[in-house]
Amino acid sequence: MNGQTINYKKQKADAVELMHLLWITLVITSFPIMLLWQPYTFVAVSTIVVTIGCWVFLGDCPLFTIENRLRRQYDPPESYTGSFMSHYLHKHFSIDVPTPVFTVLGYAYAV
Repeated sequence: MNGQTINYKKQKADAVELMHLLWITLVITSFPIMLLWQPYTFVAVSTIVVTIGCWVFLGDCPLFTIENRLRRQYDPPESYTGSFMSHYLHKHFSIDVPTPVFTVLGYAYAV
């Protein structure tokens, strides 16, 4: 692989990372917004149903899977296990939160 191909794959992985962050932000903010603005209910319920459906039927988040596949293609040490939130909190802010904490919070939030 040449440098240009590697850079392109990194850019794609970074774009998926950004989409993942935006999706998580949407999920987290949907419920409070729904409580304040009733017409938003469809968006809030839809994001939570899609998220839980991915966990239940796919076993994992497809954005996590796609991002890690792209990262393994250009630089295997850049891929990670565990949760998106745990990984990036540690990477960007040096905050260590175990993956099971986010799993429990995610299911609790959905219920």
